[in-house]
Amino acid sequence: MAKVLIADIDTKEMRTMKQILELRDGHSVSIASNTAPAAPSSPALDSPTNHQLVYASATDAIVKMLTEQKFNLVFVGTGLLDSPPQQWVENLRSRIARSENKAIPICFLSHLEDPKSIRNFIKADVVDVIVLPIDGPLFIQKFDLWVTGKVNVSDRQLYSLQADDPIDVAVISNIEEISEFGVTVKTSLPVKKGEFLVFHGEFFGESGTGEVMGRCYSVSSHPQDPKSFLASFSYIGVTPATLRSIRRWLRQKYALKKQASS
Repeated sequence: MAKVLIADIDTKEMRTMKQILELRDGHSVSIASNTAPAAPSSPALDSPTNHQLVYASATDAIVKMLTEQKFNLVFVGTGLLDSPPQQWVENLRSRIARSENKAIPICFLSHLEDPKSIRNFIKADVVDVIVLPIDGPLFIQKFDLWVTGKVNVSDRQLYSLQADDPIDVAVISNIEEISEFGVTVKTSLPVKKGEFLVFHGEFFGESGTGEVMGRCYSVSSHPQDPKSFLASFSYIGVTPATLRSIRRWLRQKYALKKQASS
């Protein structure tokens, strides 16, 4: 049985979770809250309870419950966050007194209007971000992964296909310096000199694809962060449109910095 703590999530979405799990497992799922721990759900099935969903009304209630009881997973609606996601998660974990819950998997739930805003969450110590409304088959697979650490291959409800098509695989890196010639980044990737990488960013907006190829000509350990690398790249195949976009971005960035310092 998995015990799941839920905070700042619409009642409709919580009921959806309950129904999805009941249909998949054939067991009733109980619902309780931090204000009324004994409040049962209305079981739709006669089978023994398999999972328990417990609702917490605020951040303090989350801390209290994670300190007093063992849970397997936490869902948090992003409307509850009163600070940047990374800071909020760090503060939450630091306040949990129960050691077995300090590293508990946390998943954010959000109505994301802009897909790019997902980047605001991935630096936080969370296992996932679910975009509402909940998709049943996707939720089941992710739930099993979060709770057990493995995908339930015997209950695959999502389509899959073996393929060998090429795909760009990327990590979020930070710019140290950018110019019309190239870019130097702080990255967790162990890049080698001579390797080609694809860069995506708003400063390449006029390239047509929003991306630019770069060839690494220098790489070393980052002087302030031994876990990261400092890698420099020269642009490859830059079009006039891309160059205009980079120059415009540099001018705008320079103007904003000058304005901030005056």
